[in-house]
Parts: sequence; structure tokens; C-alpha cells
Amino acid sequence: MKHETTTINTEKGGNKMKAVIYARYSLSNVAHNYIRKQIAACEKYAEAHGIEIVDTYTDAGLATAPRTGYNQLLADAAEDKFNLILVFTFDRFAVKVKDVKETCNVLLDKKIDIVSVYDGYTFNFEKFLASPTINFAVTDD
Repeated sequence: MKHETTTINTEKGGNKMKAVIYARYSLSNVAHNYIRKQIAACEKYAEAHGIEIVDTYTDAGLATAPRTGYNQLLADAAEDKFNLILVFTFDRFAVKVKDVKETCNVLLDKKIDIVSVYDGYTFNFEKFLASPTINFAVTDD
């Protein structure tokens, strides 16, 4: 899928964007330093774009580890606590294609965007969910 850089509107309905940061690491030997770098990059992006950070969620471990931060982020999204998620790179947010597809449906419904601050890419949920490759990769079998 081709990445398209999109300019985000830092105001929704005349109000300042409320964002959360999600950071994840999977290697214990780089964990503490890497998580700080991800959060710092997201905070710098938010400051440069006039975005208010309202919370930060983190998870540690391999893809098989429980993702309590991720699950709390989704619960808070359902309660409309924010309208933007900042990640260092999208692979820090996404682990399994099936989970991403389910998450995209929730975030699309709530009109929550995800921005990868490393490359300034705003993830387009509608294009992702319409992708034949994604729909083929995620089956109910």
C-alpha cells in the first residue's frame, strides 16, 4: 500500500485536537531508552502542531504479550476521550493484521486518526479496510 502524507487539521469543531500517545517495545535490552525516544518524538510533534496530549499508553513485550495499554486506549477511544493517536511509527501500534482491521473499524466509527510522527503519515482507515489484500489476509476461517 502506498503511503500518502496527509496534513491533519489540528482543530475539530473549533476545539484543539486532543491526542494520546501510544508507544510499544518488544526487546527488553532496548526497552527503557526506546520507549522514551518514541514518547519524546510524539510530544515534539504535538507541540509543533498545537496538539494537546491528554494521555500516554505503553506496552512491553513480544506480540504475544498482553497489551494492557492498547486495550485501555481502545476503551478510552470508545468514551471519546481523544480524537487523535500519535505513534512513532505505525508498526508500534499494529501487531496482527486481524487486530488492526478490528481496531480500524472502531477508530473509523469514532473519527479518530493515527499519525506516525516519524514520517508524518496519517493512516487512512477507509483505504486500508477497502484493500483487497487486507480483506484476503483476514478471513473468518
